[in-house]
Amino acid sequence: MRMTQRQIEKTKAMSFLLFSVILTLQLFSSAIKISQNQGDLLSENRKTNIPFESRVRAFEEIEIQAESVAVFDINSGTFIYEKNSSEVRPIASITKVISALVSGDEIQNEEKISIGREAIEQVDDNGLLIGEIWPFKKLLDFSLLVSSNDGAYAIANIVGSISHQKLEDKADSNPIDIFVQKMNQKTKTIGLKNTFFNNPSGLDVNDNEAGGYSSAREVAMLFSYITKNRPGLLEATALQDEEFVSDNNISHDAKNTNTAFPSIPSIISSKTGYTKLAGGNLAIVYDIGINRPVAIVVLGSGYGERFTDMTQLVKATNKFFSL
Repeated sequence: MRMTQRQIEKTKAMSFLLFSVILTLQLFSSAIKISQNQGDLLSENRKTNIPFESRVRAFEEIEIQAESVAVFDINSGTFIYEKNSSEVRPIASITKVISALVSGDEIQNEEKISIGREAIEQVDDNGLLIGEIWPFKKLLDFSLLVSSNDGAYAIANIVGSISHQKLEDKADSNPIDIFVQKMNQKTKTIGLKNTFFNNPSGLDVNDNEAGGYSSAREVAMLFSYITKNRPGLLEATALQDEEFVSDNNISHDAKNTNTAFPSIPSIISSKTGYTKLAGGNLAIVYDIGINRPVAIVVLGSGYGERFTDMTQLVKATNKFFSL
């Protein structure tokens, strides 16, 4: 069957259109490849022209009070800045992070926890009441956000009591002691060799003995472990303030103890700590970019200086990654 002149012209037009589309796609694909290659080249040039040693100089421009510091790039597993980072020091309420990790392994989020008299007798007053009932996760979030020793003790007591019931030999087994044993076991499990605890809150035991010990390096590793394996555990510490209501319908206003919070962009988690023996401590994780978490730990600073130290370290870290 012979094609009419109109059909021939229509076929030619369709062929030309198809050829044009294919050519355009090829040119677009080539442009993308060129752009990617240029980006890779720029990236390689940046790495070549500005070596790690030069980028670290971003930290030489700051003055900090802390005795120990660690800045840890979690994705690469690299410490980009350290100051006496392996020195074992009291960590005060950063201890509560391990308490949270252990208790989160042992009980469910909705497990009910009653605030007992011994919990209230701990050194602090965050407004918890004897006999008040809380779901575990809500009490944990509250305790981490305001660094409540009362809440930390109440959680540890419940978890220790549950573990105590499972022991064959129940003699001389205090629930808090059992919980602290679990804390020390957990540190070894996740590879923290120089981290150990005497209580679940981090309060000084006496004038010469602290409640918890670690190094800036190992605290950074701890926060890295939680960021990778238990990302929701410390989510409340990324809040500036929050209202909590217990099962007794009692309202508690909670404000983050990290006063450097507003100056830290894209914060993921944080924990403060301060006692006479420890001085001022602060640990944070924040996103330097999309899914690029960095942990920064400050130990042995002053009460207020820990926050100014952290602000300076965040700025230096941002500069390091921008070079």
